[in-house]
This record gives sequence, structure tokens and C-alpha cells, in this order.
Amino acid sequence: SVFPCLFSLSMDLNKPEKLTFRVDHFLGATPLPRANSIQKHLKDLPITKKWLDLHAETAESYRLFRLQLAYQAALRGREKVKRWRLLRIANIRKELITPKIEKKIQELIYKGNNENL
Repeated sequence: SVFPCLFSLSMDLNKPEKLTFRVDHFLGATPLPRANSIQKHLKDLPITKKWLDLHAETAESYRLFRLQLAYQAALRGREKVKRWRLLRIANIRKELITPKIEKKIQELIYKGNNENL
């Protein structure tokens, strides 16, 4: 069963965990045995699929989460909040920036510049 492996994972909220629909890289845990088989047969595993649908996040939402962590790291390091710094710390390539991510970047830059006044 997949569930003992899923529920035995530690969920530390201070550490970014990547939760995606890809079972083979599930939460950075040890790879599941036959993970490829699970992916291929998700339609036959309705409980597992339901759990994954409820707990999976999109790549974009994970990037937004990393942006927030990058912002907090810049503030802790007393560095000026700049676009390039946020993107570098969050490890987001330019071609992956969506309008939603761009809006978040601008909000964080504005917030960071006004907090330092």
C-alpha cells in the first residue's frame, strides 16, 4: 500500500517540500517501489488518486511558495529586495515566470522596499 509511506513522511512547514502529482519524486522521500507502475495505474487506485488530487500542488504554486521563502531569506540577510535576487534564491528561470508569479514578485519588491523605510 502507498499510504504507510505517504503518512510516515515528516511534514516540516519551515522546509519547502515539493508535492506534485509525480509519485516517483513524492515529497523527496525514498522512491516508492514500482512508482512508475503506480503512475500508470492511478485510474485503478481511486483512493490513492483522491489523496494525491487533494494534496498535490501545481508547479506554479510551488514557485510562489519558494518566492515567499526567498523574500524572507533576503529580509533575514538584511539584503535589498530585488527581482534578480528573489529569482535567484527561489531558483526560478525567466521562462517559467507566469503573470501570477510576476505579480507576486512586484508585491514582494514593493513590500520589501516599504518595510526598510
